[in-house]
Amino acid sequence: MSRPLPGVFDQALASAVRAPSPHHTQPWRFVVEKDVIEVWLDRERLLTVADPNGRESRLACGAAAFNLGICLRANGLAVKVRILPDPGEPDLAAVIRLDGNQKTTAVERKLAEAVFRRHTNRRPLLDKEVPAVVRSALKSAALQ
Repeated sequence: MSRPLPGVFDQALASAVRAPSPHHTQPWRFVVEKDVIEVWLDRERLLTVADPNGRESRLACGAAAFNLGICLRANGLAVKVRILPDPGEPDLAAVIRLDGNQKTTAVERKLAEAVFRRHTNRRPLLDKEVPAVVRSALKSAALQ
């Protein structure tokens, strides 16, 4: 029996859960309604000993929101992402709303493909300075 191909939202959510998180806690939950996906901090998954204020978990929610958005864009959908959209709901990390169609860029396609190649690296760090050209590239990517 053949199974249906996953929908675009299913692909985006599969991409989101691949985001890095503290000790792989995946401290997020998603609410999907029509053309909107909300990313919420899930306080039940916080590691209060290692992350007492939930800072790392909030960063993980941001990474999940990024993966959602990039996957949707790579599938030709325009999205509007609002980070921390409601001061009255501090656990609402982001709202991603579909906003029509768009042409996918090569960078968006590469980023979306990279999500499924990402893996945890627990090897020790090398005692080497990161080359200036690499630091510059990382800084440039972070500012985009």
